[in-house]
Amino acid sequence: MDAACLLPVRVSPGVEPWFGPSVGETEAPATSRRLRCSGSDLSLLCRMAALAASRHDAALAQEMLATCDRSAPVARARQLAMYLAHVALGLTQSQVAEGFRRDRRTVAHACLRIEERREVPAFDGDVTVLEAGLRWVAAR
Repeated sequence: MDAACLLPVRVSPGVEPWFGPSVGETEAPATSRRLRCSGSDLSLLCRMAALAASRHDAALAQEMLATCDRSAPVARARQLAMYLAHVALGLTQSQVAEGFRRDRRTVAHACLRIEERREVPAFDGDVTVLEAGLRWVAAR
């Protein structure tokens, strides 16, 4: 899979990308319903979470989805992407595991690690913004 197949994000130089609601729009309500999606939809949702977690770095997002890279920065970003796919996009841990080609227990561990890291207010604020952005994009 090549990085070009990830979600295209075009941002002007010096402009911070934002995927939240536009002025005058409200944020999409969080859903407690779990999504039922096909393999291609599941893949797209996991790519969206990976791209959001990588801070729009398509190369890092690609590494997260690879099965062999276990370096610390990639692993932490992958954990965040798995968490976002589960919490913000409403995928089950089994669906997230399938989308990232991991075991469900790995996804459970990733979610636990991110929940622990959310005790830090700055990190929690960043994750809250990413969650809102993903929910907004997924609602479109």
